Amino acid sequence: MGHPLDPLSSEEITAAVAAVRADGRLPDGAWFSTVTVDEWGAGTGRHARLLVVPGPEADVVEAVVALAGPSVVDWTVHDGARPALGFGEAFAAIVALHEHEGFVAALAAR
Repeated sequence: MGHPLDPLSSEEITAAVAAVRADGRLPDGAWFSTVTVDEWGAGTGRHARLLVVPGPEADVVEAVVALAGPSVVDWTVHDGARPALGFGEAFAAIVALHEHEGFVAALAAR
């Protein structure tokens, strides 16, 4: 293993996501916004921090997974919060604008 703060490997990301899904607190359609190394757990082994959008409500779940298990060691729900737009959301917004007649007309009128 390299440095404890090295970026997560694809295997670690897969294990962290699987651990959070196996925990049973998320619905099937949950969206994983961010999976990154948790720098605060560096002194106690490698940990992953995950930001998960459980559904259409304005909530975000912040989960920490100890990768040695792997097991979920922390779970915090942040009500009224959303992560930054992901690529898929940003792309969908761009497409929606270009398909909106009013937007297209406003651009043509410029």
